[in-house]
Amino acid sequence: MRLRVCKGRNIFLVGYLKIRVLSGTIDIFGKKFKENETAEIKRLTSAPLVALEDSDIEIEFGPDGYIAGVNFELLPQQWRECVNEILGLKVPAKVLVIADVDSGKSGFICYAANSILEAGKKVVIINTDTGQSEMNPPTTIGLACVENQIIHLSELKHAKAFFVGSTSPAGLFNRSITGVIKMLLEAQKLSPDFILINTTGWVHGPGGRELKETKLLAIDPDYIVFIEKVPGELEYLTTISSKLGKRFKVIPAAPRLRTRGREERRDLRKQYYTKEFEGAREIYISTDDVAFMYSYFGTGLPLDAEELMIIAQTLGFVPEYSEKTPDLILIITERNIPQEKTELLSKKLGRQVRILQPSAFENLLVGLLDENANLLASGIIRRFDPASRTLSILTKVDPEKVRIIALGRIKVTQEMEEVEWLEPWYI
Repeated sequence: MRLRVCKGRNIFLVGYLKIRVLSGTIDIFGKKFKENETAEIKRLTSAPLVALEDSDIEIEFGPDGYIAGVNFELLPQQWRECVNEILGLKVPAKVLVIADVDSGKSGFICYAANSILEAGKKVVIINTDTGQSEMNPPTTIGLACVENQIIHLSELKHAKAFFVGSTSPAGLFNRSITGVIKMLLEAQKLSPDFILINTTGWVHGPGGRELKETKLLAIDPDYIVFIEKVPGELEYLTTISSKLGKRFKVIPAAPRLRTRGREERRDLRKQYYTKEFEGAREIYISTDDVAFMYSYFGTGLPLDAEELMIIAQTLGFVPEYSEKTPDLILIITERNIPQEKTELLSKKLGRQVRILQPSAFENLLVGLLDENANLLASGIIRRFDPASRTLSILTKVDPEKVRIIALGRIKVTQEMEEVEWLEPWYI
């Protein structure tokens, strides 16, 4: 489809689209496209196009792509004023962006990053949204240095990432806060002028409030951007920021023609998983060669002869794998063990006994970490052989580089579908 767009005209771009400029100049999130240049809008996303001069464009529509012309500015004037204030900050500066879901956080960050680059400054983005982690793998917090202007965070390749292990920070606030602090320290090593910090859309309820208030204190930003869909919805945070003497600005959410449902968000994560595991292969790692995090598994000591005899007498066999920690005794066996026998063993051994089958590990998402606990790559456990104490893991990383395996809470199939969520410390 060919389209003539007059200067100043605003067009919503929604879903998968390819736009080629035939003549003139258009702007998307502050990135300019001129003659023979092409912009690509990703599936399940949207972006604002404004013609900077009379322009001719050619549009290729994907399955869910469409456009809509509007008679108002798609980038609110307050966004422009906010970015100008950010550019006026003393550098280096940390800028925290907070908003509810579907408020335009990612779009604002792209616009701010593009404006910073245009001003000749260096910018790093930290993404703490583990559920919609476009530039780093799902369930992680990551950072990327922005070298070129962008219209999607997914155009960036993360330089560092911290494995949280869940798409939601619920119940994992400590990991979420640790992750953002660790990424801030890594970002500062790059000597950027600006660090833009994207956050989750969880801002309401006790959990959302506690997470945002704690993150505000932990990051100690130089400037805060509050994006509101409803005036006053983030009043509890603006009041705290004011009393702390923080510089901040409240701006309206950008207009949207569509919001993402839960299934669409899962579909997006499927795309991100697919990207993370493209070119992956199965590797084999012995539990004796690495340390483990976020699990009892792999962290204990061998049972003594008396303990093993009690287990053998109670179960009628010696299990393939067992270990003891101060918290519990973990047994892994192919056999089905009745709950009453597990309870009996706990009484006899004077410590909680947990019995799992090797299938408990299948499809579990894990983080493969280096000696600094930074993410080398995500992995998906395919099998655990309790007899040889060997894990088979789908990943892109060299097994020789892995120092720590951090167990996640989500199971992901070979088709990159999320199929099960485990309780923390289940394994």
